[in-house]
Amino acid sequence: MVKAKYNPSTGKASYNAVTGKQQIAVETPAIPCQYCSGDTPKRLRVTFSGVTIGNGCGSCPGDLDKRYSNVPDINRSFILDQKFSCTWEFEDINSSFITERFYSSTNGSCSGLVGTFESKAILVKLTKISATKAELYCQAGTDQPFAINFSTPSADHYEPTSKCVEVVDAPNSQTTPWCRSGWGGTVTVEEL
Repeated sequence: MVKAKYNPSTGKASYNAVTGKQQIAVETPAIPCQYCSGDTPKRLRVTFSGVTIGNGCGSCPGDLDKRYSNVPDINRSFILDQKFSCTWEFEDINSSFITERFYSSTNGSCSGLVGTFESKAILVKLTKISATKAELYCQAGTDQPFAINFSTPSADHYEPTSKCVEVVDAPNSQTTPWCRSGWGGTVTVEEL
């Protein structure tokens, strides 16, 4: 199949900078996923909304304090390409540096710096793990501002179709403020 090339960040068609002509690509069909009862999608659109991004000091129970800075706003859509039969991913290794500083304190005061880590990647990954379950997470650097395990179909969040995986407004499992680089919000997954 011949299709227009697209920018994975925007989902818009790509054009040759010199000729101005639209770029095309020969596309192979999706690899069948054994957990999909219908067609396996080649691409998914994952849209996060309402996720609070925490660029500041945070503390998780039983863990060292962390201070995040330059965490990107993930409240947008990502186009995930199929990587394996039941796994779809988006990765942006050109994002800005995300800084995590680790402290010896455990009470949210961020005192006693013990280390700093910088990374430069955003990863959004969805894996269908059974006929009725899937896992989705967004990783910013080494942290996950959004993570969810959901059942498909689910009376609350599954759009009742014959599609492999489609959810509407499923809640983030990261709900504790300042425990992660992000918390709260919802995700919608659409097959393309």
